[in-house]
Amino acid sequence: MLTLLSLFAVTACDIGPAYPDGPKVALVGIDGGDWDILDPMIERGHLPNLAKVRHDGCSARLIIDSAQSPNSWTSIATGHHPEEHGIQQDNSGVGGSFGAGQDKVKKHRVWDMTSRWGRSALVINYWITAPAYAINGVMLAREGDSTFPPGVDAKRGMDIEPKVHAEHIRRMGVGLLRSGSMQLQMGNNPDFDLIVLPFYGHDQSLHMLYSEWAAAQDPKALEGVDEARLAQIQTGFEIVEETARLGDTMLGWAMDYVGDDGYIVLFSDHGHTQASPNERRVALNRSLLDGQRGTIENGDVKMGSVTVKVTHTFWKPSPNPLNYRMRVPVLKFTGDDDGAVKASLLARKTSDGVQIFEESGAGLKATQAVVDICDTTLGKYEGAEFSCFVNSGSHGLEDLGIFGVYGPGVVAGETTVDVETVDVTPTALWLMNLPTGEDLAGSPITPCLSAPHEVLTIPTYENGNMPWTTQPPEFGDDVELQEWLKSMGYMD
Repeated sequence: MLTLLSLFAVTACDIGPAYPDGPKVALVGIDGGDWDILDPMIERGHLPNLAKVRHDGCSARLIIDSAQSPNSWTSIATGHHPEEHGIQQDNSGVGGSFGAGQDKVKKHRVWDMTSRWGRSALVINYWITAPAYAINGVMLAREGDSTFPPGVDAKRGMDIEPKVHAEHIRRMGVGLLRSGSMQLQMGNNPDFDLIVLPFYGHDQSLHMLYSEWAAAQDPKALEGVDEARLAQIQTGFEIVEETARLGDTMLGWAMDYVGDDGYIVLFSDHGHTQASPNERRVALNRSLLDGQRGTIENGDVKMGSVTVKVTHTFWKPSPNPLNYRMRVPVLKFTGDDDGAVKASLLARKTSDGVQIFEESGAGLKATQAVVDICDTTLGKYEGAEFSCFVNSGSHGLEDLGIFGVYGPGVVAGETTVDVETVDVTPTALWLMNLPTGEDLAGSPITPCLSAPHEVLTIPTYENGNMPWTTQPPEFGDDVELQEWLKSMGYMD
C-alpha cells in the first residue's frame, strides 16, 4: 500500500508494485552491545525490555564481519560485506571511512529496499546518512542536521534525563541523541512500516569506562584501594549501566510502536573488551604552543624560530586496579638558545592555578598535577591547555555482538544457527513479507519463528539508481572529527 509519503520519493526510490501489507518491524541497534556485559544487568532486573528479547525472544551472539563501526553498521543495513558495500574504515582518521559521505556507499540499504515496495520508513541518526535523501518516509542524517523531507525537526541532544549521573553522561557526550526527534516522528506518524533506531551511547561509555566497569566486578581486587579511587570505579560502573538503560528505554519505545503484531530485530555492530593497550593520554592543546586548533601528542610545532618536538613517556600508578598506563607529554627544544620559549611554557598555569610543565632534563614534561587530573578523570577531560583521552574499552573481530528477534510466533531461547551482521536486513525484509535479494550475502534467520513463512526473493535490489548520491556529500569539521576519533580510541 503506497502512503502519502511516497509522493516525496517516487522518482528517487523507484517504487515498484506493492506487496500485501506485512507486520511492522523495528530495527534497534545498540552500538557495542555484548551479551556478556548486558546479561548480568538483565538478571539484576535493570533492563526489562532487553530481558524480553533475551528470555522470550530468539537471540544469538552476532558474528561480525568488521570490528569497525561504520563498516559493520553498513553491513547490517545492506546485507553485504564491506568489500561489497564500499565502506571499509581505516585508522587514518580524517579521509578514512569515518568521514565518508553517501558517495562511498555502493549498495542499497534496507530503507531503500522497503521504499521500493511502497513501505514507509523512519530512519534517524544512522551511520553515513548525510546528506539526508529521498526515501518513502522520514530520514534524519547522523552527520549534520540534514533531513528528508526538508524542515523535519532534527533536534540533537539528550532528551531523556538519566536516572543517575546525568551531568557526567552529558559531559562525556554519551546521551541518547535525537531521542526527542525519534519520539516526535513516531508520535506524528503511527503508520511507518519500518523504524530504524540506533543508540551509540553504550559503546561510547564502554570505550571510556570499561576499566571502571570491569574493576567493579571483582571486589577482592579492590581491597585496600583508597576511597577516592573506589568512588571513581563505582561511578564509572554506574554510568555504563545507565547508558545500557538508555538503550533499553529506546527499545521499549520500539516495542510500543510495533505493537503485539509487529517484530523487533535487535542487533549491535560488535561486542566489547578491555583495550590493549589500556591507556590514558594527556594531549596538549595546540593553542598553548602555536595558537592552532586541535591537540597534539606527537610531532613538531614551530614557535617563531624555535622548534618544539612533542613526544611522550609512560607513567603507571601503583596500585592500579584500572590496569592502565598514562602517556605523558615531553617537550624538547631546538633553536631556543636563550631558553625564552622554554621559560614561557614553564611559567604557564591553568585557570585553576595548576602548573602545566616541569623540568625534565634539557626539556619539559607534564607535571604530576596534570597527570593526577587525567588519572582521576571519568571518561575524558577537556581543558583550555590540555585534554585527557581514555582508551579503556575496545573491540575486535572476536568480540561478538548481540542479535534478537521478538514478536508473535518467535521461538524463545538462544538459536543454534550462526547469525552474521549481513543476516539482519534479510531477516527484517522477510518479517515484513518482502522479498530478499538473491545477491545479498546474508539470509533470513527463519528458525526464529515456530512456523516460518516462505522466503520471497528477487534477483537483486541493485538497479543502478543510487538516490543518496544525488546531492554532494557534507563533511564535518576535520579538527572536531579528529578529536572525537581520539576520544573513542579509534586513532592516536
